[in-house]
Amino acid sequence: MPKSHPAYPAAFREQILELVRAGRTPEELAREFEPTAQTIHNWMAQAERDRGERSDGLSTTPFKVFSVFVLMLLTSVLLICV
Repeated sequence: MPKSHPAYPAAFREQILELVRAGRTPEELAREFEPTAQTIHNWMAQAERDRGERSDGLSTTPFKVFSVFVLMLLTSVLLICV
């Protein structure tokens, strides 16, 4: 699905996550703020991966490194094909 708006600022995401940690539900916050409850759940899951509390995906840093690697690989392939 294409992005319908720019990414939320990191400070905003962290404020939302702090509210969840303080006991507010993602559904409640979704009604009050713009992100959907699913987006907030996704942010929570990623924050837990980054803290080493989950192992069902990459933490942010390796994911960014992997993304840069894939972009470089695709660019190389396109240059070879042209």
